[in-house]
Order: sequence, then structure tokens, then C-alpha cells
Amino acid sequence: MQHPRPPQPPGLDRIAIIKFADLNRYGTDGVPASILYGGGTRYIVSCKRQTKLNQWAKVRLRENASDAAPHYADLIDLLGPVGDHPTELLAFQLHFRVKPCKYPTDWTLNKAEERRDCRDLHCASIDNASTRDVDDALSLHEENGRTILGVHIADVACRIPAGSPLDVWALERAASAYNSGVDTGGEYTEGGSSVPMLPPQLAHDELSLNQDVDRNAVTLWLEIEDGQVVSKRHERTLIRNKDKTTYQAMGDATSGPLYALRTLLTTLSKEEDPEDLVAWAMVRYNAHMGAVLASQQRWPGGVLRAQKEPKTAASYVPGNGTDVGHASLELDFYAHASSPIRRYADLINQRALFHEALPPKWGDASLVQLNERNSELARYHASVDAMELAYSCRNEPRIYDGRIETDEDGLCLLVHTEKRQARVPLHDSYFAEPIMDAVSDSAYVEAASTWGTGSVHAIEASRPRVDGVEGDAGLSLVLRRYGPRGF
Repeated sequence: MQHPRPPQPPGLDRIAIIKFADLNRYGTDGVPASILYGGGTRYIVSCKRQTKLNQWAKVRLRENASDAAPHYADLIDLLGPVGDHPTELLAFQLHFRVKPCKYPTDWTLNKAEERRDCRDLHCASIDNASTRDVDDALSLHEENGRTILGVHIADVACRIPAGSPLDVWALERAASAYNSGVDTGGEYTEGGSSVPMLPPQLAHDELSLNQDVDRNAVTLWLEIEDGQVVSKRHERTLIRNKDKTTYQAMGDATSGPLYALRTLLTTLSKEEDPEDLVAWAMVRYNAHMGAVLASQQRWPGGVLRAQKEPKTAASYVPGNGTDVGHASLELDFYAHASSPIRRYADLINQRALFHEALPPKWGDASLVQLNERNSELARYHASVDAMELAYSCRNEPRIYDGRIETDEDGLCLLVHTEKRQARVPLHDSYFAEPIMDAVSDSAYVEAASTWGTGSVHAIEASRPRVDGVEGDAGLSLVLRRYGPRGF
């Protein structure tokens, strides 16, 4: 099964593996090279440096008079040796335009308006231990004899002026780009290897729901009765996060607010894993906001996250459209609204929810731009997830538990590693081709997606080889079959 390769970035600059170890030389200074995701086309790179190690490099293609070989490129910069994790990560960040990243400096923030003061509530944010941009927090309290679950999301829209240089920048970036923490640093960024959509001083500090500081939020109140949600409403609030904690802590809690939250969310969602419990609350939040945005029938306005088929990628569509349902989640309306620090669509939707001014140029062309950039970032994250899984078993094969499931963006392979869950998408996925080959029978894939959490598989990962060169990011998988039902 062949899947489309990620597209090349605009212009003539490319990321390549220069094969210094190749005995074939072209003239006195020509070295053979392969372009990342280049389909195997061979290039000759002008480079006088001598080394026995293959190198990741940034090159500039020459505009050939014809498409016939040979193809030539000129060296811009050697990034580092093939097989070095930070170098390989930087190569993919450059290819997918995550870096270079120079944040705007001419930005100012609005002052938030008056809102309901909810600082007396015990709000807790529940994330991975390494999370620095805290978008969401949860609370639980009693009101008039009923249980109220609060889902609190950082109110970014009230601070960033629509159409400002910072807002234009955020649209161009579309979303934050993450990895497990290997620092590529250097001249290509102002910070570490994970690159937030907004400047770090905003994403990690002034807009983040950090512990023991007052923060503006957009809150969804879920009224609970007999284990069911009986009413919902949203409003702007002022909250204070009193416990910046982790999924692990939530899972280990035996009493107190975290235990109460886990118990209620387990009853409501029928899930058990803390990540799934928090995800359930975020889906409910996004479903509510999606219904509100759809009811406005406004364009330019908010955007919904639509998906026609469970096995296909979701995309952003105007909130006043007709074909706006989300197949995987089985929802008529769904919007991204729970992560405004790290996704531009959520920032737009916060403005639209409260009928605030939108950027002057927001409309059809901006929506196309947003979808294209989000697709590019999805490929980046999947590539990096596959790369990090592969590097974790570089010295010897590793066995990970995982399952094939359908999430909000379509069919994916969910892998449980020591540190976190990694999702490798299985749609339109060049780097996941070995996985798709193993599950290419459409009837089987449908069965796998309906088994849900009951289908546990084992995955053996090892470093791949591309064009005979070890070190290109990807994931070589052996899916071991268990029992009569397949895997």
C-alpha cells in the first residue's frame, strides 16, 4: 500500500542526507545525497568538506534546465551526523518549518474585562509532568444540592488583539510543535526544541493556568444528577489553579479533590485511564462550544472540526456549513476550543463565542491556510513520534503495548511507552506505511476499530534504513498477532 509522501516545503531549500560514506564521488567536490521525503531522487551536492560520516544538511536545489538526471544542489549548512537524535529532530523541524522560529517582539496585550470570580473553587490542572503551557483545569463543587463539574480553559482571546502582529504570527504558525524534550537549540530558535505557537513568556507564563496565580478563563459548567449531565452553560470567569498536577497523581489518589474528580469522571465517561478521563471532559467542552458556534450561523466566524469518515483526517470548516459532523466522535457539532494557547482555531473560536471582533482578513483564504499548516504539523508530529519510538529501541528491540483506535483525527496506532502515549496516524501516512501494510484488509481494520480497548497488540520497533543509510526517521514495526481475533 502506497501513501502520499509529505509535501516538500516552498522554495528551493531542502533537508538532505549527504552520503560522505559513499565511495562514488562526482568530480572533486560533488557528494551524493538523498532529499528527505524526496522519493529516492539522487542529488549531487557541491561540498568540499571531507568526512567519513553521513551528515544531515540543509541544501539549496539548483533549477535544472530539464528534469533529467543528474540533479544538483549546493550546501547551505551541515546540521550534524546521521544517527544523532538532536540532529535528526532538527532536520525534521526545518523540513516542516517548525524552525527557524523568531517570535514577534512588537506585541501588547489587552486588559481583561470584569467577569465572575471563581477563585474560591479548588481548580486543578492535570497534565504530563513536563507540561509548561497549561490550557485547562477542572473543578468540582456542590450547588443547590447538585454536583457541578467545571471545565476551565485559559481565556487567550481576551488578551490578544485580533489582527495584531502577534495574532498574524499565530495564524502563520497554526499550532505549537512538541517533542519529548531533546533540545535542538542553536541559531534556529529562541528556545528549546518544543516550539510553542505563542512566545514562551506568554505560553508558559502570562496566559498559562499556572498554580497559585489568578487567570482568566472560559468555563463550561456541567450540572450532574444521578451520574448524568443534565445541563450545560458557559461563561467567562476568573480562577486560580490550586493544584498543577499530573495524570499519575490523579491515578494514584485515594482521597481528596483528585480522587473525587477521578471517581466522577469515571462514572460519566466509563473510562479508567486518567488521560482518557481528562480527554472526555475536553471533548464535552468542545462539543458544547461547537453547538454554540453552529447555532450562530456566522461566516466569517468560528470554525468546526469536521470529519466525514472515521478513517479520514478531520479538517476545519466554517461554522455555518451543512456537512459539519464528526464521524469518529459521533457528534453533530465539534469545535477546537479547549487549547487556545497552542492552537489558533481555538483562539478564533473563543472570539466568535462571545461575538467579538475577528481579524480583518479572517475568511475563506485564512481557513485554507490554517488547514494546510495543520496538516503539515500533523505530519511533523507523527514523524517525530515515530522517530522517538525508534530511538528508544536503538540499542535493542523494545516491545510496547498498543492498539489501533479511532481518535478525533481518524484511525491511529496508540502506543504506550514508559513516558507517555504516542499516536501514529494511519491515514495519509507515508511514515506509517509498515503499519498500514499489516492492517490493509479493510474489513479487518473496521473490526480493529470496533474492538476498542479490547484489542491489545504488541509492537516491536527497530531503526529503519532508507536508501541504505541508517538513521532516517521512521518506524519499522512488527505487529504480533494474539488469539483467534487477529493481533
